[in-house]
Amino acid sequence: MVETVLGMSDLQIKLFTAIGQILVAAAVGIIALRQWLTARNKLKADLFDRRYKLYVDLGQSLQRIVEGDSSAVVQMRRLLAEARWLFGEKTAERLRKEVGNPFQMLAEAKDAAWSRTAGSDQSKLAQEHLDAMVPASQAALVLPKIVAPHLSLKH
Repeated sequence: MVETVLGMSDLQIKLFTAIGQILVAAAVGIIALRQWLTARNKLKADLFDRRYKLYVDLGQSLQRIVEGDSSAVVQMRRLLAEARWLFGEKTAERLRKEVGNPFQMLAEAKDAAWSRTAGSDQSKLAQEHLDAMVPASQAALVLPKIVAPHLSLKH
């Protein structure tokens, strides 16, 4: 064997070179793993933000329906359609059935009451409105329970 720099043989130099390459590859692997975990956590945070925004917007839209704003029904439908992509099909279907339908019925009862106010019995209209308010009020209480499992950063 031929001695080279610092009294090491050619074989020892190749061994240290291989160890150095392995260490560099391990460092690159660790950096890649950390970047992947960071990107994954950012995706979770972004999804949380979008889900929470939809939840808040839906709550505001439902409040506007209660106040008699007929344009809020269109916004509610759009938000419920968007829920499919943010919460999944099962949760979106629950939202449509348990929240959207009662508020749709409330909006229809309000519209019917407004169109029949002239010459109608006010107490009957008030009763129809109250009858539609009961399921809508219950739906408003169900809304947080439906979306709560999805509003977490642990998924």
